[in-house]
Amino acid sequence: MTPGAQIRSLEDERPEVFAAVEKLYHYRNDAAHAKPLKGDPAAGDLKAAIDHLFALIDFCNDVMEEA
Repeated sequence: MTPGAQIRSLEDERPEVFAAVEKLYHYRNDAAHAKPLKGDPAAGDLKAAIDHLFALIDFCNDVMEEA
């Protein structure tokens, strides 16, 4: 199952988790396209942090599938 399909499957199973992940996804996209202030890498840091969170979600899903 692709990460996108995993996230969409949450919509039926755990709507509150889906809503939170959806917000994070939009924050990530906003940060990816933001032009940070001179010398302020916050937008890149936010994108990286959310990417790491999605990787953690994928890892947890893999562990749960193996269990």
